[in-house]
Amino acid sequence: GSEDNHLMYPYVAARLSEYGLAYLHLMDGLWRGGNTKCPRVTLFDLKRHFNGPLIGNIDYTQETGDGAIRTGAVDAIAFGTLFLSNPDLADRFANKWPLNPPPPLEEYYGLTGDPKENLKGYLTYRPYLEE
Repeated sequence: GSEDNHLMYPYVAARLSEYGLAYLHLMDGLWRGGNTKCPRVTLFDLKRHFNGPLIGNIDYTQETGDGAIRTGAVDAIAFGTLFLSNPDLADRFANKWPLNPPPPLEEYYGLTGDPKENLKGYLTYRPYLEE
């Protein structure tokens, strides 16, 4: 992180608006500690500077994602790691089925060094089966 992120991010968002991008997808939040060197910049802050659709990501749940959309902070929420361990995530949300916990970091970042082992997280989780 940088001490001037709270100034740089809105500036960059405003400049990107000039290009007519289809959307801006940002990782929100203080994932893995985040930047503590400057005031936090939220997606709600950046929405005022970017004229197109804004997509947020990182540690959202169904409830917090719905809330972010409802408040106008973002236009959509992307789910990454939850989709790895819940390949039927949309169905689980719609039916209020339980979620598998997110996979360990090693499974989705390929930290094991073994290519076959790195595919494990993408192939081992199954859709929810009602009993």
